[in-house]
Amino acid sequence: MKRLYLILAIAVVLLTSLAIFFFSGHDYRHDLEAYKQDLLAHGENLTALELAQPLDTNDTGPAKRFMAFMTNYTLPTNLVVFGMRMVGPGRAQVMHTRLTAADMLGYESNQSNIAALRASIDGKPLNFALDYSNGVEILLPHVAKAKSVVQLHLGTAIQGLYSHHYDEAFQNLVTGIDYVSLPARDHILISELVLAASAQMAFRATWDFLQERRWTDQQLARLQESWQQVALPGAASQFMRMERAMMIDAFEKCRRMTNGDAAFGIVGSGSAGSSGNPLDDLKNNFKEWWNNYPRFWRWRRSWSYEEELVYLKKMAIVIHGVDQQRESGSFFPAFTQMNQALTSFDATELYHTNHILLTGGDPQMLAKSLTKIACAQAAITITYTAIALERYHLARNAYPEKLDQLVPAYIEKVPTDFMDGKPLRYSLRKDGTFLLYSVGSDGVDDGGDPSGGMPDWTKGLDIVWPTAVQTNSPGGN
Repeated sequence: MKRLYLILAIAVVLLTSLAIFFFSGHDYRHDLEAYKQDLLAHGENLTALELAQPLDTNDTGPAKRFMAFMTNYTLPTNLVVFGMRMVGPGRAQVMHTRLTAADMLGYESNQSNIAALRASIDGKPLNFALDYSNGVEILLPHVAKAKSVVQLHLGTAIQGLYSHHYDEAFQNLVTGIDYVSLPARDHILISELVLAASAQMAFRATWDFLQERRWTDQQLARLQESWQQVALPGAASQFMRMERAMMIDAFEKCRRMTNGDAAFGIVGSGSAGSSGNPLDDLKNNFKEWWNNYPRFWRWRRSWSYEEELVYLKKMAIVIHGVDQQRESGSFFPAFTQMNQALTSFDATELYHTNHILLTGGDPQMLAKSLTKIACAQAAITITYTAIALERYHLARNAYPEKLDQLVPAYIEKVPTDFMDGKPLRYSLRKDGTFLLYSVGSDGVDDGGDPSGGMPDWTKGLDIVWPTAVQTNSPGGN
């Protein structure tokens, strides 16, 4: 009898503990719904379908042919973008003259593939007709293909430059740069990050091409136009709102799941296998079961609403920051205020970090992504300004003393540094070369100091257009 009472007592304790675990704490459902209604009242759209352009199923043929071609195409392992290798802060080596036989393998077939791709598309715009009604589960198969097609064109362009096939090489260069912007129409964060990565490849190839000094003004004007079309600073407002909509959809779908692994993986620890110690195995199995079921069920019933509310409040700070960037035309002042607001939120807002299972430090990670994209935008401005400077030099055999001498013949207006909203920094050196730079992600003008920009020139204290140097290092990649 005593044994039965003991079992009943244990059962009561367990049930009471589970009841407290599942039903204690503040219910954030009403708070979350009220916050969403407030966002809607202020004109915000909270679904991907509302934020996206209406689904256009017209003239999808070129996009389908593009996807068919790139799906069946395998990028050669040797086809890297060989241009511009940084050999010191602010100093770069011309690489297209130093290719090896291995670097040149497949040049003819690369040219043939490019010709076949152009013929299949016939110069028409690519409409991928993305279905945003799938929310976070939207399919983006073209994004990776876009990066591959950029690499195909730029790598082949450098091969052509080495082979002295100048007209073909130049055409491949500008076409590759035109493809850099291909994913940006989605207004999805991953697409913007792919754009930034593709732009990095295009910077290197463009820099190498400009060292040749054999291009006509017409060619350089075409190259400058391609770069000026690559990215728009205002896009951040759109893709951050889309990121928020995707995460709202993710919360809703995860709540319909039955266990943590099925929902988003990171809740469950996954099977660690046997350690050989029965006691450790028992602990690991229990922890895995707890995370995937009781803990996840509590998250699904209660904590998820708290987490989503915290996420939306922090995203409001991020979105306000990018809206300020768009209005001011500069990154750093708004970014600084945004980071200060996020830090203040974390210090004052009361929520339990162990309840945050889906988003983690997501808004802070988004802030880092914004920095990467902003640096790419600043480098894009530097690049098309450098091209305009080469056009000026081609006509006068000298660079201008000031950037305003480029206006209006070579550029519409003096370029603005996206990082601080002031004119891009420029000066003419005594040896006739020029110093052209952005103040970089810290917003501080260090006088054109490229320190830290190795091997990525956009990560220096200032983002400085590299100077060509001669080295005795071996050729190749």
